[in-house]
Amino acid sequence: MSKKRRKPYFTIAVVGLKGGIGKSLIATLLACGFHRAKRKVLLVDADVQGTVRTWRAQAIANVFDTPLV
Repeated sequence: MSKKRRKPYFTIAVVGLKGGIGKSLIATLLACGFHRAKRKVLLVDADVQGTVRTWRAQAIANVFDTPLV
């Protein structure tokens, strides 16, 4: 009897000190890509502005398939 191989879990951090360089965009695109590849995704938005949370709300309003933030 063969065991089903589990996909490994890993963490990707998109960080930088300067604002406005695309950290939220890159993190969101990575999360969406993994989500579409049927991977489990947890995207944590630690930014005070909450850019990713705002984008998520807009995606829900426009009925886009996006990972939960």
